[in-house]
Amino acid sequence: MCRSFCSVCFVLLELITFLSQLSAVRARPALQDLTATQARELLCSREVSSVDYNTALLERVNHVSCLNTFASLDIDKVLKEAAAVDAKAARGESIEPLCGLGFAVKDNIDYTEYPTKAGSPALADNMPLRNNPLVTRLLQANGVVLGKTNMHELAYGITTINPDNGTVLNPYNNLMHSGGSSGGTAAIVAAR
Repeated sequence: MCRSFCSVCFVLLELITFLSQLSAVRARPALQDLTATQARELLCSREVSSVDYNTALLERVNHVSCLNTFASLDIDKVLKEAAAVDAKAARGESIEPLCGLGFAVKDNIDYTEYPTKAGSPALADNMPLRNNPLVTRLLQANGVVLGKTNMHELAYGITTINPDNGTVLNPYNNLMHSGGSSGGTAAIVAAR
């Protein structure tokens, strides 16, 4: 009798453990709603691939495209960088500390894959010869550049009303602009 009772207890314990794990998975927010810390944890544990995570971020960017947050964005480049991080992990190489986490770069910070326009049509063809040191460090840390964010022209203003790239809208009230010279970055962060 005791043996039978223990078997039933063991099965019930396994069922409770399984159900709690299942509810934890269901409770996890959508990938694009994760904090950077939460996303990094899933990326580093390989529960989520960099391609899947950055695809989710790109889907969110597309969903909120009316906010006009990005000045330059190339989906193929983003997914290529994310795939490179995943391939590195598949080879058994370390991908820490960022593990394929996506990040945006303001349009006045050099990144060789996009022109550094600083929000100005006069700089539309300004292709940098090297990355900004911060971008280099983030890439070396296995981060993935999502693109260049819209900004106030030449960072000379506080509205992010840009005559060339358009106005960056406030994600909480689309009748207002986001404000700040880094309005594209602020708006995309606020829009998750």
